[in-house]
Amino acid sequence: MIHDRAVIGSRPGVDVHVGDPTVSRIHAELQIRENGLWVVDQGSTNGTNVSGVRVTGARLLDNTMLQVGGTEIRVHLSTPPVPVDLWPNESFGRLVGRSTVARELFATLDRVAKTDQAVLVEGETGTGKEEVARAIHAASPRAGGPFVVIDCGVLTETLLEAELFGHVRGAFTGAEQDREGSIAAADGGTVFLDEIGELPLELQPKLLRVLETSTLRPLGATEYRKVNVRFVSATHQNLREMVNAGTFREDLYFRLAVFPLTVPPLRERREDIPLLVAQFLPEGSVGALTPELVRMLAERPWKGNVRELRSFVQRAQALGVAAAFEAAPGSKGERRDRPLPFPEARDLALAEFERKYVADTVARAGGDVAKAAELAGVTPSYLYRIMRRHQLG
Repeated sequence: MIHDRAVIGSRPGVDVHVGDPTVSRIHAELQIRENGLWVVDQGSTNGTNVSGVRVTGARLLDNTMLQVGGTEIRVHLSTPPVPVDLWPNESFGRLVGRSTVARELFATLDRVAKTDQAVLVEGETGTGKEEVARAIHAASPRAGGPFVVIDCGVLTETLLEAELFGHVRGAFTGAEQDREGSIAAADGGTVFLDEIGELPLELQPKLLRVLETSTLRPLGATEYRKVNVRFVSATHQNLREMVNAGTFREDLYFRLAVFPLTVPPLRERREDIPLLVAQFLPEGSVGALTPELVRMLAERPWKGNVRELRSFVQRAQALGVAAAFEAAPGSKGERRDRPLPFPEARDLALAEFERKYVADTVARAGGDVAKAAELAGVTPSYLYRIMRRHQLG
């Protein structure tokens, strides 16, 4: 989200510039999370160290020594981060959510939509990145224009080039007539470049030119034409690591990521599951969403995120809830045939432990959450977050 992260590197113009040849151009990223400030290495050549230990990601405490390449940085946390405003409603366009992370995202989307700058939407597979892009378009001054989707990961290089920029007759075998490309077709509106990390390196300079000059040249043509579009891109990959690896152009990355946004995974917004399920259900079917069903849904790991939840709801409509659980990945029915993968088994065990531990501790404290937090050795806000996640209290 805006203002919740900053890039450290040797490239001029990054948020924290370090003029050291041992520091990669995009070396690491500082991220403000609910539990504090984190540093995440971005596939740097010489690594990131926290208090002398090499890390891929770590929380930074006050007075921590952070080392990027050969440069040491002493971290001083003098002021708590200013929280992002929360969106006042539980929806933004077709997006729904009541969790803090969802409403923070909605507030950010509202601000971003009013600009005309390029947006990079990052997040795991199935989190709803295209829906976020559509919400930005619908809330923008370009809402009356086209919204054109281009999937960069499904076409060959030649076909993708023709899809993006168009072609003239005879440009290649089979090009029997002129064809307008998708970017030109979006004139006055928004181009959504899905899976931008799959864009072939050879096509990246051509896309960069469009971003820099608002002109494009169809395949086989001799003249450029003006276009008026806004770019929103999405990826589940880490483009900063790809930049350091030389598989994604650095200048294109910074053109596409004027506003970088992160869509949180479903496991970080479990309290949104009832709203999402209600959205997926036919009108009049919401009564089937019992508290016990909500609890069961909240305990699932949802590795496929919102997409997996939607599939579950569709399966439940066709087969019934019990059969849908039985057929779901990681279900008890599946467990009879083969063991769960370690990450999913761990997530399931942790969810059950959290729910039982917190319920027992709050009961032992007579329902006093502040006292229960003291008994558990955590802050009341953290305990409330776990309680909301598991629909307790």
